[in-house]
Amino acid sequence: MNAELTEHSQFVHSLPPFDTLSSDQLEQVMSGMRISYFAKGNSLVDERIYVVKKGNVKKNDEHFAEGESFGVAAEQGEAFTVTEDALLYYWPVPQLTSLLKDNSSIIAFWFEHPGEQLRSLMSESEIQRTATSFLHTMRVEDCAEFPIATLPHDHTIQQIAQKMTELGHSSLLLTNEAGLPSGIVTDRDIRSRCVAQGLPFDQVGKDIMTKNMTTIDAKASCFEALMIMIEKGIHHLPVVRSEQRWGMLTLTDLMLREGHNPLHLSGRIKKAQSLDALIATAQLLPNLQFNLTKLGMSAVVIAKSISAIVRAISVRLLQFAEQEFGPAPCDYAWLCAGSLARNEQFVGADQDNALIYDDSQLTNAASAQDYFYQLSQYVCDGLNACGFVYCPGDVMASNPKWCQPVGVWHDYFSNWIEQPKPKALMHCDIFFDLDTIYGSTKLLNTLKTEFLHKTQRSTLFLAHLSRNAVSQRPPLGFFRDFILISSGENKSKLDLKHNAIAQIVALARIYALSLGSDAVSTLDRLHACTGTKVLSKSAGKSLIAAFEFVFQLRLEHQLQQVNAGLAPSNFIAPKDISRLERKHLKDVFKVIKQLQDARQVVY
Repeated sequence: MNAELTEHSQFVHSLPPFDTLSSDQLEQVMSGMRISYFAKGNSLVDERIYVVKKGNVKKNDEHFAEGESFGVAAEQGEAFTVTEDALLYYWPVPQLTSLLKDNSSIIAFWFEHPGEQLRSLMSESEIQRTATSFLHTMRVEDCAEFPIATLPHDHTIQQIAQKMTELGHSSLLLTNEAGLPSGIVTDRDIRSRCVAQGLPFDQVGKDIMTKNMTTIDAKASCFEALMIMIEKGIHHLPVVRSEQRWGMLTLTDLMLREGHNPLHLSGRIKKAQSLDALIATAQLLPNLQFNLTKLGMSAVVIAKSISAIVRAISVRLLQFAEQEFGPAPCDYAWLCAGSLARNEQFVGADQDNALIYDDSQLTNAASAQDYFYQLSQYVCDGLNACGFVYCPGDVMASNPKWCQPVGVWHDYFSNWIEQPKPKALMHCDIFFDLDTIYGSTKLLNTLKTEFLHKTQRSTLFLAHLSRNAVSQRPPLGFFRDFILISSGENKSKLDLKHNAIAQIVALARIYALSLGSDAVSTLDRLHACTGTKVLSKSAGKSLIAAFEFVFQLRLEHQLQQVNAGLAPSNFIAPKDISRLERKHLKDVFKVIKQLQDARQVVY
């Protein structure tokens, strides 16, 4: 291969989707490539795949610059026009299809709608994440319990059962005269080998223990441990770290131990007896998020996991508050708002909450109000101490405005819907994403039923909400380049939260309110509305894929920042992501723009 062809080949191989080809496949593709110069004003109408080496090509409002590619279909409505003198690489579509006969799906890269490409991408990514389990990468010693309590094997069955009950364990290692493990007794052994057989409880443990124990080395993978458990039909696996150091791994431990699973942290929270204990558990959240991301779990699932932990901490703080101030004088509900209500919260988010109470049967309204103010201040202070900082906008139950009886909340929502002024719309962005964390679910549910009945019938409200939502446009310039932040510490970066995620969240909220859907999470709203009068099936699937992609991109970028010793942020520089990721991010912005444009047409 001569030097000039090598240069062309390297350039083509650096571009998606050619970057997925093997060396042999690339050589085949390059053998059919042609190069031509096209003057400004020329139209491209032949059925070909083009790569822009220099210049610019336009179709409608799309511009293709150096390093971008596009496909010209045989039957298309609008021609591609050269807007700057261009040097183009190209292949006739039938020829490239033949050359890529073993990778025919690549051709779809140029002819699928951006939303379809995002849907395909996220479907493939989900398969890959499912196939990558932490069981393959985590060592047994990371999940097993060390050290563990033991008893001599000449202790009675009753003593062994009492010890297991005291420890809250379902198994116990027994030791011989030398102090080394000689067997294992489980709950099942006591039931089947003692109780079922009518043995006296003063019989010794070595009579019912399993002597030839199956064990595993502490350095083995959790996947190996799981395979042994499945093969042997056991739920408890003694772990050998050294002759004198033993541990125990259970089937449950594979999912619940050492903070690698949110259920473990949830258990710690429920058992916490002080604010300090909650703070200590909350400090494990960054590590949990880091580990779950590193292990390949999807951003959507991780956000649900983090949200579940934050909710559990809130509940425990409310229980502490009730112990401190006494039982509530009436039914009430602690509400979360924003990302936590949508189960889309990550580590580092501030708190957004409110409180609603039923004052219909109160004899001393002032006393009840004082009680809930104290309780709210206690909980908000506790959340702040746990790392969920005070809301900069003071959207917290500790603000008396957001700690009110049912009637006041009813008036709030009625005014926001009937008089959708700018400040009211700002409140809608927050309080139309509400969920009950603790207390009477009936209070919020009743309120929701009423305001959802109003929103789907209020054209004026939906029009104002739509105009407010589409006022923030995706950062794509005239030539399809990203519009980057122009100054400050985030210069030359994009804000993934406000430029993409928040815009999809806003669209999903409008669709749900238009239908009267009580769904709260963004994906739940989009799924509920897809294929209805407010959102076509195709558009809904595209928006779902767009949300999942940018949600995942942000989390993976934050993982890279943490690995580099940087604080995680929502800002990303296009130069720091691959060409394909940049291409898909542009697809996300295009999908958002198309659906924003559609909302403008409706209202």
